[in-house]
Amino acid sequence: MRVLHCIFALESGGAETQLRLLSNHMAHNRTETAIFFVKGKPDSKSKVKYYQCEQSRYPWFLIKVISSAIKDFKPDVIQAWLPAPINVATLIAGKINSVPVISSIRNRSQVNNMQRFISYLFTLTLASRIITNNPISQSSTAYQFLFKKLKGVEIRNAICASFLSKDKPLIKDNKQFTILFAGRLTEQKNPSLLIKALSLLDKPILENIALNICGVGEQEQKLKNLTVSNRLESNVRFHGYKKDLKSFFLKSHLLVLPSIYEGMPNVVVEAMSMQVPTLISDIEVHKTLFCSGECVFFANNDCLSLAKSIEKFYRQQVNISKMQEKADEFVAKCSIKHVADQYLEAYEATIYQNNIRTIGNQAH
Repeated sequence: MRVLHCIFALESGGAETQLRLLSNHMAHNRTETAIFFVKGKPDSKSKVKYYQCEQSRYPWFLIKVISSAIKDFKPDVIQAWLPAPINVATLIAGKINSVPVISSIRNRSQVNNMQRFISYLFTLTLASRIITNNPISQSSTAYQFLFKKLKGVEIRNAICASFLSKDKPLIKDNKQFTILFAGRLTEQKNPSLLIKALSLLDKPILENIALNICGVGEQEQKLKNLTVSNRLESNVRFHGYKKDLKSFFLKSHLLVLPSIYEGMPNVVVEAMSMQVPTLISDIEVHKTLFCSGECVFFANNDCLSLAKSIEKFYRQQVNISKMQEKADEFVAKCSIKHVADQYLEAYEATIYQNNIRTIGNQAH
């Protein structure tokens, strides 16, 4: 089987991380894999074949360059990831070259602007299937209809094999309580709420707390300004984007993810696999994916609720051992092999359906 993946960037986001894990695993399996991308640097050690579109040609020449990649690689199936221009161009190029295209849904999906409306229409008319990492019930009625019509598949995210080591570190007691936030610095991830919550903590507690922020995004300067205005410069440290978070997990007592909405948050599962307790917003998708025994929830977008929850962890009023036990059970279902097998089944089913459709059209 030959699979071509189309995405804008090769790193920095959850979808990009998943594609890297899947493509590397499948390249060593029974699948030949290629990736079409615009931004980033290919992995020189990978067996994956890469096709790149110059940023100066994006997005107006996408259809042409994706079509060229299809003609060269000759895939049996194509998966379009994100953003919307990539999805639309891939669907058109796939149709031109008679190759079935699977569209991806990441996060909660809605038809709430012109670009998404156009992407929705092309997906509705040209996609062979949908794969989502997010419970489809979180998306709009239009996307729920689309998911049903195209016989969509829900596949949870996989985590890096290095996070599945049996020699898992235990949280060590020390004088400083270290909190980790990892993710894009955007309104969706809501990191500003975490900084505001720290400002509500009593001074004796705050003096012993450090917050590491790993990520980049449009809110970075705003967050730095918020840190200064709340006099938290000695507590908050910005580290930029980190491809490998393992070293940060090793020294963290708590991961906090205050997202307003989510898809399948990789960082939560990675933290659970490293036995780092997790404190997350009680949005519907979090409550669908995780149970209270695996994570602790705080009221969505509620600064005071978050501050009180942090204080409970600091004062050791949470049963960490029980959380780690439950988290282990969850993580066992997130191995790259388990997830890759689900993708391969979806690819094979899509290819089979496309072949049946082609034979039927020829018969007529």
